[in-house]
Amino acid sequence: MKEEKRERISLVTAGFMTGIALLLDAFQAIVSIAMGVTAAATAGVGATVGVPIMFLTDWMVDMVAGVGFWVWFLLCDVNLNGKNAGAIITNTVLSAVIEAVPLLDVLPGITFGVVRTILLVRAEDALYNESRNSGVARFLNRPHPHRPQQPANDDAMQEAA
Repeated sequence: MKEEKRERISLVTAGFMTGIALLLDAFQAIVSIAMGVTAAATAGVGATVGVPIMFLTDWMVDMVAGVGFWVWFLLCDVNLNGKNAGAIITNTVLSAVIEAVPLLDVLPGITFGVVRTILLVRAEDALYNESRNSGVARFLNRPHPHRPQQPANDDAMQEAA
C-alpha cells in the first residue's frame, strides 16, 4: 500500500497566498507614499490629517492580513505544533515588527512573512515525505525476529490462546 505524500500548501495555493500578500503590501506602500507626498506638498498641513489616516490604514491592512492568513494557514493544516513552530513564530513576530515601524512599513513585510512560512512548511513536508519513504523508515518498521508480532484483531488473539 503506497502512502500519499504530504503537501499541506500546494504550489497553486502558495502562488495565491503570495499574490494576495504582494497586493496588500503594494496597497500599504501606495498609501504611505501618497500620504508622505501630500504632507510634504502642503508644508506639513496635510500631515495633521494624512499621517493618522496612514497609520489607521496600515493598522487595518495589517490586522486583516494577519487574521486572514492565519485562518488560511489553519485551513491548510499549518499549526504551531510542528517541528518549525519556533521559526514560524519568529517569522510572524519579525513581519509584525517590519509592519509596525513607520519607515519600514513600506517594505513588503506581509509578503516576507507569508513566503517564509510557506517555505518552512514545504520544507517540513519534504522532510516528512523523505523520512516516510526512506530505507531507514522501512528498516525501523520491519518485523523483528526476536519480538512476536501483535495480532491484528481480537479473533486472532483468541486463536493464539
